[in-house]
Parts: sequence; C-alpha cells; structure tokens
Amino acid sequence: MEYCRSAAGIPQSFTPTHLALDRRGNVLVAEFAGNAVQLYDTELRYIDDVVLDGSDLQQPFRLCLDHASGRLYIGEYSRGGRILVFDKSNQQ
Repeated sequence: MEYCRSAAGIPQSFTPTHLALDRRGNVLVAEFAGNAVQLYDTELRYIDDVVLDGSDLQQPFRLCLDHASGRLYIGEYSRGGRILVFDKSNQQ
C-alpha cells in the first residue's frame, strides 16, 4: 500500500470512526482516539499505521480514498474540521 511506512508495533488503541478500501481490498481505518489511520489486510489483520509525515493528525473522523488519483482524504473532528489530502508519495 502506497500510504504505509514501517511503524512501531501493534496499535495501542482502537476507536474506529470510518473505513475505506484500497484496490487490493485492504482496509484503512480512521482511529479517532489514537490519532492515526491504520491499515488492515483483507482478513482484517493489522498491518501498520499509516504514517503521514508532518501532518500532525488529530482525531481522524472520515476517510476517502480516490482510486483514480491515488489521493487519501482525511477529515479531522477537531481543529474546526480540517481536511488533509495526501498523494501516493505521502506528500500533503
């Protein structure tokens, strides 16, 4: 998955608020309390956190994965509803 980078260990919390699927059927999960987007395989086994360098992600609430452009849109609950947009190279 293009948005995935190695991260430390298994997720510490799990408060899912939204899901998105990539083309391979992997599941992206907005994990509200952990301030992360987590990646799971088609069998729902945890793979990794989606690491978004410099994003300062807080309370992700909604996800949208645009398959045509490869962009991942993340809506935050806090900060007045900020929307972050990332492309395949993890650039905001």
